[in-house]
Amino acid sequence: MRVIISLGLIVIFSFGVISQSSNTIEIRPKNCPRGEKHRNQMDEIKRKQGLWKYYNINRELYKEIEYVNNLKEGVTRTYYPGGQIVKEEIEYLGNQKDGSYTKNFFSGEVAVEGTYLNNKRHDQWKWYYENGETKMEGAYKNGKKEGEWRYYNRKGELVKKVRYKNGVPEDILIEEEKPSSKTSSDKNQKKGTNITVTKQSEQTESSESTPPAEKKEENNPPTEEKTN
Repeated sequence: MRVIISLGLIVIFSFGVISQSSNTIEIRPKNCPRGEKHRNQMDEIKRKQGLWKYYNINRELYKEIEYVNNLKEGVTRTYYPGGQIVKEEIEYLGNQKDGSYTKNFFSGEVAVEGTYLNNKRHDQWKWYYENGETKMEGAYKNGKKEGEWRYYNRKGELVKKVRYKNGVPEDILIEEEKPSSKTSSDKNQKKGTNITVTKQSEQTESSESTPPAEKKEENNPPTEEKTN
């Protein structure tokens, strides 16, 4: 009988899901592959602590979250299928996005990079095409576009500039190529056409969607996927 009980305990703690020592509860991540040594941890009052790993039903890593007292604190990463390529990386402070943000293409190349402050987009943000050329760039203030934003085509050529104030576009400068009938010295030059915008609202970034002005572009910027 004692042998059977001992074997039972060995099975529970090896596959077994939970073990406890020094007031720390260790939990084997659900669906993790055999041989995975990492253990998710909780304290004595069952608050998540440290790095937690999450696996899908194919035993592939799809998310890593750092916790302090059950709150996201540190870096959260999500992965593309396969569990090798980082899809998105966000810094958290007190369960709010606060710090650097990066989103990658499946190739691993950077698609979007920027910064959050108090759960809102802040300071300089930049989007890229898959070929590495800049797609659009500009600054946010309290989650709203502020100042001059620049938009480029896939060749890296500037096609439009928009000046924002408190998330609302004030004027637009469209870069237009001069007609080919001009002299050779003018062929590769561009002229700017100013368009004054009197009334045009923009959706707030809390909706995590592309502003109306950007939706009209031929190539929409990559949109950020919501994270839990």
